[in-house]
Amino acid sequence: MKVIIVFSGMCLVLLLSGCVSGAIVGSGKRHDYLSKDSTTMELVEKRLGTPTWSRYYPNQVKIRNSDEYRAYIKDSDGDTPFIWGTEETAEERFISYCAVYTRTGPYEEALRGQGYGMVGGMTLGVGDVICLPFAISERIELSNNIFSLTMWFDENHQYVGVFEGDINDVNSDFYSGKSPEDTVTHVERDSLKPVKQTEEEQFWLNQ
Repeated sequence: MKVIIVFSGMCLVLLLSGCVSGAIVGSGKRHDYLSKDSTTMELVEKRLGTPTWSRYYPNQVKIRNSDEYRAYIKDSDGDTPFIWGTEETAEERFISYCAVYTRTGPYEEALRGQGYGMVGGMTLGVGDVICLPFAISERIELSNNIFSLTMWFDENHQYVGVFEGDINDVNSDFYSGKSPEDTVTHVERDSLKPVKQTEEEQFWLNQ
């Protein structure tokens, strides 16, 4: 009986350890809890820090008609960024603010460690013992890279949508980040600079 208990305990440890490598690589600054209607721009800044880039639209526009969204599509040869709201995509929602939150070190993302988790799960944790040093090494490397998160808010500073990456940089990689040497800075864009539009431009933008 004691042998069975010990063996069962070892199996349980192995099964649990199958997630260790994946959890290590997927760890980072949490942000998913901010993706809800009750979240304010002030709360996001408190949790994620001062945005490294931001834009203010005195006349509300739909996300899909914002300058940063259209520039992304143009720079990516037609690829559309995936923007999540709360229960569906948010491209059609109106916004007044866009902000990019950039940090050294990753944001939490479970999918980043999915490969390690699969190896550990399929081998009952044995593979995870082999993968663990690689996972730790990868996580250390990720800690030195630059990661960005883009968020939009309405005229009342309430959360509207989020894009995992820097909306101003089509090469932004939310999973691996970018080395400091490769990070794009947008010095040509004035933070919180109003985008002036005529009434006719505003009408056509929001159709």
